[in-house]
Amino acid sequence: MILQKIGWIGYHLLDVMSLKKASRTQAISNEIAWVLFLYYNRLMNNWYVITGAPSCGKTALIEALEERGVYVEHESARMYIDEQLSQGKTIEEIRADEEVFQREVFNHKIETIMRCDKEKLTFFDRGMQDSYAYAELHNFNMDYADNSLDSKPVYKKVFLLELPEYKEDYARTESKEEAEKLFDLLKDAYEGTDNMVVIVPVFDTKEERVAYFLDYLEKEEKLGIL
Repeated sequence: MILQKIGWIGYHLLDVMSLKKASRTQAISNEIAWVLFLYYNRLMNNWYVITGAPSCGKTALIEALEERGVYVEHESARMYIDEQLSQGKTIEEIRADEEVFQREVFNHKIETIMRCDKEKLTFFDRGMQDSYAYAELHNFNMDYADNSLDSKPVYKKVFLLELPEYKEDYARTESKEEAEKLFDLLKDAYEGTDNMVVIVPVFDTKEERVAYFLDYLEKEEKLGIL
């Protein structure tokens, strides 16, 4: 594990050393500071993300975590939709303007992340960077977002689920083709903000996938939740 982290730091340093700029020394110094900051932030926080395209199977993993007493922050989009439905709106009305909808979801996420304790083991059902992936999918700008770590946090790890057979759901409006594209956008959004992405493959059964996920948390993350 230590060697992996050293290698990760070394990779970033080598990447910077390839820069051909007049201020090469300063660039390397800044990059070292940034890499060490990221390393410290990942080491000190206890936040994980479970994400993927719609119908990827997140619910099974989340339920398995909650059954073992792990705290989960549920998906902001679904919470917002359920709140609006309870007020008499239809799903068509709620998502009539996708940009407005995603802005509301983003604001809900910001409120959530600001009240969460970084030292508490927490799994987020979709993280902040999901918003950027959805924005790119639907071709609109996120000019209301800033570049702070609240908007683009560094998590302990991000678990990105591969997409099995697509299934429709009341809160989903994306097509199968959009869902497949979203997988790549999510991967890019998290890796582009220095997050470590772990791909969770598809298995023949839901139970096999849950077992694989829990085994990973036990052996690689040493969470001791089994």
